Amino acid sequence: MLAITSSKKLDQTAALLSSYPRKRKPLTAAHEAIYVQEYRSNRMGKRGLSRVVSSLESWMHRAIASSCVSGSILELGAGTLNHIPCEPSVSSYEIVEPFHALWEDSPYRSRISAFYDDVLDIPQQRRYDRILSVAVLEHLTDLPRIVARSGMLLAPGGCFSSRHSD
Repeated sequence: MLAITSSKKLDQTAALLSSYPRKRKPLTAAHEAIYVQEYRSNRMGKRGLSRVVSSLESWMHRAIASSCVSGSILELGAGTLNHIPCEPSVSSYEIVEPFHALWEDSPYRSRISAFYDDVLDIPQQRRYDRILSVAVLEHLTDLPRIVARSGMLLAPGGCFSSRHSD
């Protein structure tokens, strides 16, 4: 019975992994402009419901900040850089965020040591004491690749912390 269960789980895992990378259909130029404007507005928490959601999400940032020791940080999906205030004394803070419109006007931009569009852009020899992700992993189109690469980028004894928004 155990062998059958294990074989079934392996088949399910293989099927899941074979579904990556996933593809999103591109938006039209008009829809892209609306998307960028609305996404930025939502992530900045400046209007009605987005302000409430932003406030509620702040617990995830506090939990991540207190979950591991200090040291060099890589944040996956840094968005508007709203996690930065939770890490006031970090020596090196680098991000992976391909959506430049989210962070390019951020007042926290000067605290970032390096910006990357993809985790594969990070030099192979680079190591981080902490890699963190706040409400991002569930949105990635190539999760297995990103998690595997992140593991390779952790320093010995390093910590990967994530919170998600299900």
